[in-house]
Amino acid sequence: MRNFIKLISLMLIILMLGGTVAYAAQENSQLASEDIYVPVKFICETLGGQVSWDAKKQITTIKLGSNELKLFINRCDAILNGKTKVLKEKVKVQEGRTILPLSVLNSQLGLKLTGDDYIKLISAKFIDLVKAGKTGDTSILLSKSFSKYVTTEFLNSTLAPVFSVVEPDVKTMTISKNTVHQNVFIPFTAQQAKYNFIFRFDYNGKIDEFNQAADSSQITYSKPSYDNSANYIEKEATIGEGEWKLPGTLTIPKGKGPFPALILVHGSGPNDRDETVGPLKPFRDLAVGLASQGVAVLRYEKRTLEYGVRTQLLPKLTMVEEFEEDAFAAAKYLKSIDSIDASNITVLGHSEGGYDLPRILDRDKTGIFKAGIIMSGCSRPLYELLPEQYKYLADLGMATKEQAEAAKEQVALIQDKSFNPENPPKGYSLVCHITSMI
Repeated sequence: MRNFIKLISLMLIILMLGGTVAYAAQENSQLASEDIYVPVKFICETLGGQVSWDAKKQITTIKLGSNELKLFINRCDAILNGKTKVLKEKVKVQEGRTILPLSVLNSQLGLKLTGDDYIKLISAKFIDLVKAGKTGDTSILLSKSFSKYVTTEFLNSTLAPVFSVVEPDVKTMTISKNTVHQNVFIPFTAQQAKYNFIFRFDYNGKIDEFNQAADSSQITYSKPSYDNSANYIEKEATIGEGEWKLPGTLTIPKGKGPFPALILVHGSGPNDRDETVGPLKPFRDLAVGLASQGVAVLRYEKRTLEYGVRTQLLPKLTMVEEFEEDAFAAAKYLKSIDSIDASNITVLGHSEGGYDLPRILDRDKTGIFKAGIIMSGCSRPLYELLPEQYKYLADLGMATKEQAEAAKEQVALIQDKSFNPENPPKGYSLVCHITSMI
């Protein structure tokens, strides 16, 4: 692996070096506000309080600890323990729920909740609501874009079984943040294996995605010997916009530019920006190695990882959505950076990303990419390779014989002359993009 990375590095340096203008660091543009509007009932009940609603008078009454707070809808005045208070923001209603800025709730009830506290509490509340069969009450907690995909049926059929073994405890939850999401990790154990259920919140405090991953805390990554942080700068990036924007990392050489740049396109599966597999992070290794040699590298979370539920619920997922749109969004981002040589952007596709690379270059009608590199790309359709891959994994004890047999059965369906990818037969479960290049 290390020798292969060195070979790729040499190829890229020969292909791409050149240019001169100083690099200016771009500020991280994410905003994490604790002045977001929050659903009063859910927060206060999670903290052990009681909330009641007087529909006739349009008054919400909160009893929490020794405090009683009366809120008047669409007004800035409130009554705290019998005394009139003036709020800095109006009390509002959303989806039939009273909402109030978190900072106002803190000041009136003597709380000290941070934005991080809030998303942990909401994660716990969401799980409790689904467990109790109250999935209809969860809609106010979802972002507008995510609510288009998440139905009550999905919550009941898919999430409820998972949550049956999840016991949310805010003390054990951890948070990681990027330019797109605040990720809340909730540990749980199933069949003696450790996992994390992940809530992805946007910066308005709304749940924007779900994910589930094996606990990798015991796996140690070792940096390559050539990784010298004195030679490069890493900064957070946002690739694309709208409901599919992705968090990423731009690794850029120190010194003068403009620098040639490389975009890394993932292989199959829901990969992170480093293409992490166990203790290996090949995309990170490439990025730091090339940046030390004068080549900027942009890598990002794959769409099927950052937006796993949405992509699974799309009526049709093709290579356009999984690979191509984001590769062009990455190029657009690089072209906006002064320290990048916009005429010298190369795209590298790994594995299935390499398989798709000719399609990416064919779509490049304006010459955005100077060149393309295929790294370990498959030369046959992916569906032909699946049985061989599963047999190999089964022989290593990394897959079961049943999984290998299931892969053969799926491929047999595809190879049947009557197979129609627009109307696949019963029992077909491979994602659509596998058949998009038949």
